[in-house]
Amino acid sequence: MTERLRILQLMSSRHYVGEAAHVIELSDALRQRGHEVRLILREGSSAVAEAAARGLPHQNAFRPRFFSPARWWADYRVLRQAIQEFKPDIIHAHRSKEHWLAAATIAMMKGTKPALLRTRHVM
Repeated sequence: MTERLRILQLMSSRHYVGEAAHVIELSDALRQRGHEVRLILREGSSAVAEAAARGLPHQNAFRPRFFSPARWWADYRVLRQAIQEFKPDIIHAHRSKEHWLAAATIAMMKGTKPALLRTRHVM
């Protein structure tokens, strides 16, 4: 086996379809390969139930709004704390809001910083 990685998956989708299904399937497969995976999911999303059913470690955090600096600040604090506690090697963002939030959070951190990966789920 290759090096065991710590991967933090970010997904703010409302429903368990398309990209959210991809994130759950990917996270489950990575875990089966021996990597440690955690997810930060949208509060109230049906993906939360699927992650729980598969035993994937997750937390409910993202509550995206079109324009809400206060909400973005709250999401930043949640993400920063998750990074400090989990110490991921990779942060994998799946939507634009999560990507920019992760990029800003990483930029403001000191010390060792995780790699940021963005998957764009478009046809």
